[in-house]
Amino acid sequence: MAESKDEVKEVQIRFVTKLGIAVPDNTFAVPTTLARYGLSEIVNHFLEEEERRPFDFLVNNQFLRSTLAKYLTRTGHSGETGLTVEVVEAVTAPESQEGQTHPDWIASIAHLPGQAVVTACYDSLVRCYLQAGNSSVNVSEAHCLGSGHSSAVKAVACSLAGFEDGSQSEQGLVVSVSKDRTARLWSLRSPGKSSKSSENSSKSKSSSSSSSSSSSSSNSSLACVGVCKGHSDSVESVAVSGSRFATGSWDSCIFLWDSSEVARLQAEQGAGKKQKTAAAVAGLSVGPAVCEMPEALLEGHSQCVSALVWPHPMALYSGSWDCSVRMWDTTTGSLSQTWHGKKQISGLSFSLAANLLASAHCDKVVALWDPRMGDGEAMKLQLRSHKAWVTDVNFAPDSAHLLASTSHDGSVKFWDTRASVPLHTISTHTDKVLSCCWYDGNTLLSGGSDCQLLSHTFNSS
Repeated sequence: MAESKDEVKEVQIRFVTKLGIAVPDNTFAVPTTLARYGLSEIVNHFLEEEERRPFDFLVNNQFLRSTLAKYLTRTGHSGETGLTVEVVEAVTAPESQEGQTHPDWIASIAHLPGQAVVTACYDSLVRCYLQAGNSSVNVSEAHCLGSGHSSAVKAVACSLAGFEDGSQSEQGLVVSVSKDRTARLWSLRSPGKSSKSSENSSKSKSSSSSSSSSSSSSNSSLACVGVCKGHSDSVESVAVSGSRFATGSWDSCIFLWDSSEVARLQAEQGAGKKQKTAAAVAGLSVGPAVCEMPEALLEGHSQCVSALVWPHPMALYSGSWDCSVRMWDTTTGSLSQTWHGKKQISGLSFSLAANLLASAHCDKVVALWDPRMGDGEAMKLQLRSHKAWVTDVNFAPDSAHLLASTSHDGSVKFWDTRASVPLHTISTHTDKVLSCCWYDGNTLLSGGSDCQLLSHTFNSS
């Protein structure tokens, strides 16, 4: 009589790996009572190294998170054909460090690759932390402030497409949105062209009024160049793609804008290049352009558009309190697809490497979606570990599988999307965590209602 899968005591396995380490290429029998730690011990035995290395294991491209016996039972695998087990490096827990304490809640964080980190704060200011050369950005003190919003700044996004006003050397574009119903465009200018930026920053910290004047002057590293008006309620989300950007609001609408149109308006309402430069030299403020006509209006959501992500020039994704995720064709302004969830959505992130969309939900769930599938089939997996509302999600830029999430439970969780349990949970925040952003493939920044900007760095060795 054949042995049932519940009675299997041993199973044949074969190790494979892409790590460049020597593992046996033959199959051999191991007890089914082994789990990840036991398999790691076997690999270390074959390596014969003095220092033990932690490993993780994939079976059918899914992380092994139980004993082999439980895996066989769960998947219905008889064990007779054996298992191919891929050996991968285990992701060790990141180290957390404190950054600058903000005077109010940190609502959003964005990264301009190779240039700066930008935060959105409930004190109505945008803060910019510049990167010096090839070194990591220092988030202990803001280099410059962006003042102009009259209420809490709810979200911020960055683009390497500079604002082309022709007056100074531009390095990037920052877009912030606020409860004051507007979006503001900030031009990130070359620190080399702005020798007074650090001085202006320190003066800004001592006085709110001085921050306003310094951030709007031509010597500032962050200057407001445009104000976009049109939403009838608080603007909650923003996403950028090159020179274009999208804004989502409590009015349930999505507006598409183009910074080149704002530049054109500024050129028209300004005095011309020579006079603008003369005004800047004289220390006079050249006011931002005001744009009240978006290039497109996207309608379809019935409640707050709380999350936007624009991973491809022709495809914009939106999440809403109406519990739906929508994909829009940004060339035509038409709705391409709608997927319905169960609860409100507060964050979105897209992995181009994995072609996977992640969403954060108020029912403590992180959901993973396959955008190639239709409604009812697109949701591939629900990750459950948070104890309260999940506020944000963010895929690591250099990985197809590493995902971070934040929550009202005060934690930051790191996931590999090939497993249903988190890799690590970080609880260094003392209150709700509202936003996270990858600085690079090894460092995540997070902020929230404890007013702390924290960094979490993985050991890259």
